[in-house]
Amino acid sequence: MRQRLLEQGVDETTVRAGDPQDPIAGIDAVVLDAMDDLKLRHELGEVRAAGIELASGPVETPDWEALRQQALEDAQRMSTTNDWGVEDEFYTEQLEPALGSLAGARADETYSDTPEYDDLDLFLQVCDACGIEPLVVIEPTLGPYYDHIGITAQTRAAAYQRIRDVVAAHPKARLADFSANEYEKYFLFDIVHFGWTGWVDTERALYEFATEAV
Repeated sequence: MRQRLLEQGVDETTVRAGDPQDPIAGIDAVVLDAMDDLKLRHELGEVRAAGIELASGPVETPDWEALRQQALEDAQRMSTTNDWGVEDEFYTEQLEPALGSLAGARADETYSDTPEYDDLDLFLQVCDACGIEPLVVIEPTLGPYYDHIGITAQTRAAAYQRIRDVVAAHPKARLADFSANEYEKYFLFDIVHFGWTGWVDTERALYEFATEAV
């Protein structure tokens, strides 16, 4: 884990501060913790100002079907220029002009030669050690777009399965798997972010995970 953090550009002092056997690192940890605390206090006012007031007392379970229907109606108003169900401005200004040059451009991509699977496993090891029970969310790719650039459904399925396998090795980790929604219109906002119905389904998974833990 130390090596991977260094590879990602985390400075050596910060990495070393996590070593409980090093007295100097212990001093660094105290200093870094104080700096983080001051930074948090400095920004807390802005965080509070951007927040919302929550009603006290029991919270009613959201009407997920109504929320999804509203999301669908919003999506239909905001996605009228394309058959993929992504937001109009993103499609017309960023995606459509590049589609010609992107056709088949990533056909050699395998999603296998990447350290991110090990990164996920390291994260879940930390959760195990700290007694944290995480929810891992698998976001789908935008199926039609990835077909267009040459990354096949089989390649994507193999990547999803590797994530599932990593999570399955950690019994306390839960999984919200939306990989089956690759071709659902309006599930994604663009080619990276959850969209209208995608966010409703994700929020429902988070809500159910949180309320089950209470």
